[in-house]
Amino acid sequence: RNGKYYLYYAPCGTGNMYYSICQAVSDNPFGPYTKLTDYNPVIGMNQFNDYMVCTGHHSFVYMEDEIFALFHCFWGETAAYGRTIAADRVKFLYNEELGYDIMYGNGPTLSVQPGNEILTGYKNVAKTAKLSTTNKGDKSTLKYLTDDIFTVQEHTWNKEFTSNGLSTIKLKWDKAQEVSAIFIYNSADYYKAFNKIDNIIFTLEDGSKVKISELKCNPLNVNESNLSMRQGGGAIAYFDPINIIEMQFEVSSKYTYEFEDGSTDKNAVVNISEIYVMGKELE
Repeated sequence: RNGKYYLYYAPCGTGNMYYSICQAVSDNPFGPYTKLTDYNPVIGMNQFNDYMVCTGHHSFVYMEDEIFALFHCFWGETAAYGRTIAADRVKFLYNEELGYDIMYGNGPTLSVQPGNEILTGYKNVAKTAKLSTTNKGDKSTLKYLTDDIFTVQEHTWNKEFTSNGLSTIKLKWDKAQEVSAIFIYNSADYYKAFNKIDNIIFTLEDGSKVKISELKCNPLNVNESNLSMRQGGGAIAYFDPINIIEMQFEVSSKYTYEFEDGSTDKNAVVNISEIYVMGKELE
């Protein structure tokens, strides 16, 4: 890929929680290869993962523009539970520090995810929308809403949209889109995670409006007892297809307004990791 060769391996062994998909890169197919320690694992255990471990023994499936990792795993936070097979999206993205593309993983997940584009006939049309926000914070983080990755590993935790208090995010298209589902992915950080989307307003092709209110995050996506998020989760809505030219959503409500040091702030940061809008452009 662009003159680089990628070697994928799974260290530690099946019974170890950190048995994961990792990557090494070389300028020559015969090596030597450099393990990307700061950007591994691609898919694997992190300090907040209580739902899936031992995600090694893998292969990759290319389906047009999408790549899926297929891998073995154990459900739960130890290898004591049954072993099964899982699939999650992975993506090559340019890494500014390294100066070349590397693979990022959207997983492991134990939550509902968008179906494959070939099978569903839908793509993530959020990527073709014009984004804007009322956020009073750092608007440069808006780009992370459609960068193709939601935050799982710690080396991607800085790639989240950051909002201060109430924020309205608008997606607008030049042409009408047929949409059937939206996935608003949550922050990887419990102290920055939203517990619901206040409102989602669709502007239909004929100019009329449709509204969804109080769209809550699935409680299976969070472990409130140990103050941690299960990555790949968030607020999901699916519905009969509608034709829209614009959608906007408001977010302000959080699981907690405390910081890790115990202080509180009603206008504390609310982060969003990614937006996936299942749709297709109308002819």
